[in-house]
Amino acid sequence: MRGLGLIVLATFFLFSGQAYSDEIFHPLEGAKYKGGISTWLSAGKIQQDFLNTAGTRVSNLEWENVNSKVIQLDGEIIFPNKFFVKGVYGYGIIDQGDFNDRDYLTDGTEFSKTNHNVTDDKMWYINIDVGRELFESQDKKFKLRGFLGYQHLEEKLVAKGLNESILFGVDVTAISGIGQNANVITWETRWDSLRVGVEGDYKFSEKCGLNIKTAWIPHTDFENEDDHHLRTDLSEGTSFRDEGIGDGVDFEMNLNYDIMEQLNFKVGYHHWYFREDGDALIFASDGTTSVIVDGQDYEAQRYGATFALTYSF
Repeated sequence: MRGLGLIVLATFFLFSGQAYSDEIFHPLEGAKYKGGISTWLSAGKIQQDFLNTAGTRVSNLEWENVNSKVIQLDGEIIFPNKFFVKGVYGYGIIDQGDFNDRDYLTDGTEFSKTNHNVTDDKMWYINIDVGRELFESQDKKFKLRGFLGYQHLEEKLVAKGLNESILFGVDVTAISGIGQNANVITWETRWDSLRVGVEGDYKFSEKCGLNIKTAWIPHTDFENEDDHHLRTDLSEGTSFRDEGIGDGVDFEMNLNYDIMEQLNFKVGYHHWYFREDGDALIFASDGTTSVIVDGQDYEAQRYGATFALTYSF
């Protein structure tokens, strides 16, 4: 429902101008279409601090070097009135990474640190952007477009086994008893985001060009369900639930080359960043109690090289 509301809101503001009403409702005659497939060789990093009611950090969770090969499909309709609609679907398998879990005493002293492997997990997302061309240079080498849009993103991360366990400065890895295939922590995160952005295209020559696209994310709704599988004092299934609102940015840059009139190859870089402030509920194993904890400084980012083919017709 939140995602649908953002789509309706974005579409309403963009298309509310009466001067374009006739064209909007009869748009397909003379429209242009684009379809594409791309891969994103990305790395990810997520970190979160948990604070107690006194504002003292009691835990830090960090996922780093979380590599994923993402396959992305996109389609776009460009109307004669210079409006456009673009949809993107991406799916990726997370094939490696590290998870670090640090716990602290009330005086800020780190007393526990563990390191785990991250493998065989996944992510997917869908973007819907609606916009219009804002400017075109007289020589037609430069175009600028603006857009509003919505993104839904889900990511699942599982930490397994044990590489290192330090307790009060002593390495206790050998006596932990945790098998390398044992599930330790599972995160399932969801983001529903409003996007506001601009996209610029510049042609160096008849065949080569540069595309830069930046989307500001002024509002995102966030939810994360955390399962600490080995904690007997916490509920199995959902040990923590973190909810909040935040913001972010999504940046893309591509060098383009026209292989032929209708087929274009792109190589580039894609980076997104989200942050969130909110509260976390802790669910005890007896199912009857929960404690509110401030979950602060939640940050998630993903970045890496992209390669794409786009066909226009």
